[in-house]
Amino acid sequence: MSGSTAPKIMFASVMRERLTRAPGLVAATAFLIVLAATFYAQLEIQAREDEQHAVQHRFARAHIGQSLQTYIDTRFLAVRGIVSQLTMIPGEIRRAEFVSLARRFHENFDGVQAVNWVDHGGVARWIVPLQGNEAVKDRNLGALDLPGRALNAARTDGLPHATAPIALLQKGGGFASYFPVEQDGKLLGFVKVVFCFDDLIGSVAGLARATWSLLRSITVTRSFLSRRMHHRSGWNRYSSTR
Repeated sequence: MSGSTAPKIMFASVMRERLTRAPGLVAATAFLIVLAATFYAQLEIQAREDEQHAVQHRFARAHIGQSLQTYIDTRFLAVRGIVSQLTMIPGEIRRAEFVSLARRFHENFDGVQAVNWVDHGGVARWIVPLQGNEAVKDRNLGALDLPGRALNAARTDGLPHATAPIALLQKGGGFASYFPVEQDGKLLGFVKVVFCFDDLIGSVAGLARATWSLLRSITVTRSFLSRRMHHRSGWNRYSSTR
């Protein structure tokens, strides 16, 4: 037996003897080992759960962002269809004709707060649906800051313009888009489409309102929606006026 091996064997023998004679020390040592292992396992599980949650949140953000763009594009395309039909009506736009088109749109596309007819002076005349949107009827939107900017921009270049995120007159946060309606170069008015953030994101994500509230608190915020609205490629096909 080598000189270096003998001390190791002697030390192991002494330790076995001491542990055998002191069962309390064995129990205490085992307890500390189990405690340390449990603590380590908890940290490992927490780290894996955090990683899993982070992956889920990244997926949710990406999914909602992609869905949001498609969702808005689809509805704006349908609004352009309303504008095209209104331009083919001879003479002034009549309330019954607008309400019929707006009601069909509102029934077929969820997540839309309201579809309004705004006259060439900027006053909201016809509201679909009126219930829940009474505060908008006969309001001079042109006199308001952000809606007025969007209206003026649409009036100037003949293109659709959206407001930045605003506090809606109906209460809650959202944004509005104004689509000018012209006949032979004459501005007749605007089709205004209003989106409420809660309804919009709830529809895009396919979530109930309670679930959306939880998701919003951990993954999606109004600033995220604002960034998606104004910075995603393709959004400026529908010019935004801040």
